[in-house]
Amino acid sequence: MVIDAITAREIAAKSITANEIMAGSITAAEILVGSILAESIAAGAVTADKMNAKGLIITNANNDKTFVVGSEGSVSLAGNVQSINYSAGLAGWQLLQTGNAEINSAIVRGKVVLPNAGMTNDITGLNPVRIWAGDIEANKETAPFRVQQDGTMTALAGNFGGTFSGSLHVGNIHIIDTNTTSASIHMNSNNDASLIVGIDEAACTFNNPVSIGTSMVFNPALSKATMMARLEISKDANSNIIFPNDVSNANLIELYNNGFNIKKDPITSALLLQSNSAIANDFTFAKQGTANAVSVTVDGELNVNDKIILGNMFIQKRADGVDFMF
Repeated sequence: MVIDAITAREIAAKSITANEIMAGSITAAEILVGSILAESIAAGAVTADKMNAKGLIITNANNDKTFVVGSEGSVSLAGNVQSINYSAGLAGWQLLQTGNAEINSAIVRGKVVLPNAGMTNDITGLNPVRIWAGDIEANKETAPFRVQQDGTMTALAGNFGGTFSGSLHVGNIHIIDTNTTSASIHMNSNNDASLIVGIDEAACTFNNPVSIGTSMVFNPALSKATMMARLEISKDANSNIIFPNDVSNANLIELYNNGFNIKKDPITSALLLQSNSAIANDFTFAKQGTANAVSVTVDGELNVNDKIILGNMFIQKRADGVDFMF
């Protein structure tokens, strides 16, 4: 047979089918490179249970590569990848070419590293950092926020809400409340050498001077309270004690809404008991709860401006002398 004596023109369309071709008689060596194009193959005409190929390249209408399988097994694609059942926020998974992904859950056996945060399963060291934020991975041991293997948390600042139980230690300040034991707040001196302030359920302890504003200081070391302002003790609106009763310190102590005053005489410096009441007997000396008489001792002079009543007798001062009346 003369070579090239029979060409495609001499062969009627569809006159040669797969039944006329011996299996394996046509190999890639007999096919001219580029002679079989996709438009020459009917849709669905080529099927295979498996394919033996050294790589695979799929292009679009502009001949841009959209899917590439390298001979070493690498896969590259230009579009997104998602499961058949993908529904945003509901089911399946999706991986976008932008790098964003949506999945239901994941198991990570190594670490998750962000530019300035991350989580790691690193097992080096006795108490390694598991979670950190605020620095790169290389500096995770000194990051401003970090959580270690044993649960120890370090944070430079924070706002916390809700209900906490357990203990919180900030330097020499210790807060303990387990919800099953008595709560306590203790502030100690450096290195926890001694207690400065203790707040417990049974009592509060202050071992250093305590200031209330700028006018009141309690000093436990001296057993002394210093007050530079008014002190008012009230049982009700009509029963109170005020010390002093005004800013001029005219009265040392005011009793019962200024009904009685204890003051210093500005001229003689004597201690005065002053009544501003309209009752008949301003001052009464009596032993409460007993019928026994009261004795009053005066070391010195007793000055009376009006009269002295002794039972049915009284001594009254007048302009030209003294009256004794029985």
